[in-house]
Amino acid sequence: IPKVLGLGDRGTAIETDWQGNLKNKTLSLNTWRAEALAGMIPIPVFNATFVDNGYRFLISPMTFIQPRNEQKYQDFNNLYGKDNCDINVTTAARLSATFPYVTPICRNLYPRNHEGKEYNYHVADGGYFDNSGVFTTVEWLDKVVLKNLKELKLQKVVILQINAFRPSASTNNNPITKRGWLMSLAGPLLATLKVRSSTQTERNNLEIQVLQEKWKQWIDIEHVKVDPPKLGYSDFSNNKKSKSLRNYWKLFVNSKGEYEPPLSWKLSEFEKEMIKLAWEKIKYEVAGDIKSRL
Repeated sequence: IPKVLGLGDRGTAIETDWQGNLKNKTLSLNTWRAEALAGMIPIPVFNATFVDNGYRFLISPMTFIQPRNEQKYQDFNNLYGKDNCDINVTTAARLSATFPYVTPICRNLYPRNHEGKEYNYHVADGGYFDNSGVFTTVEWLDKVVLKNLKELKLQKVVILQINAFRPSASTNNNPITKRGWLMSLAGPLLATLKVRSSTQTERNNLEIQVLQEKWKQWIDIEHVKVDPPKLGYSDFSNNKKSKSLRNYWKLFVNSKGEYEPPLSWKLSEFEKEMIKLAWEKIKYEVAGDIKSRL
């Protein structure tokens, strides 16, 4: 449909829509580089995955670690910095969110006679390996930041992890369901989603624990996690827009009557209001605990 309307493919259509919400329509990685170096913003990193070899692809205005033969990732500047390449931040965000079947796998287009055409990779969603960015954070701290403690004069490191979804509930049961053909069709996508809040979360916690243990003699590393709070109908009904949006409530709740955060690139008004409610609840119920640990 986007192509019929002259908007390019689905990926281009999403980027165009996102750009429409930016004050600076031409915001790019190079723009962010200057602001990050000036200490105005944190260093942003978008995680993606190369389809061709399974490597992580780190899209950031900064160059991370010089490439070595044994590493299993590449970053944007190491690959394309020599050509002074730059991309819009909406493109970087879209590359990291190339969810299977929703947005198309993409690649850069080098001219046929360009020397860098061997870097013409296909890029997919970063969630295949590191959906939260924790692994990249741990690697950067371990190999770059913590090796320069004296120069940086660090007193403490705080890893603040803001999760989009609550961790999966632990269970010892394997429920038997009769969803043969449906599971065959949706199973691969469902598995991709479920590992993000279960096995990937467990692996991320282990990575941080290993980092803490390695550097505990030299610096305190605090890991602070913020999960979406549980929101019931009583939380929603107090919202000033609840009357106009209450018909949507039953569409987004689980079997326990709790709101489930969305997995969506186009949020409805209801979903936007629920995100605002969640942040308000975090501010009053969680922020105090976080502040005491910083």
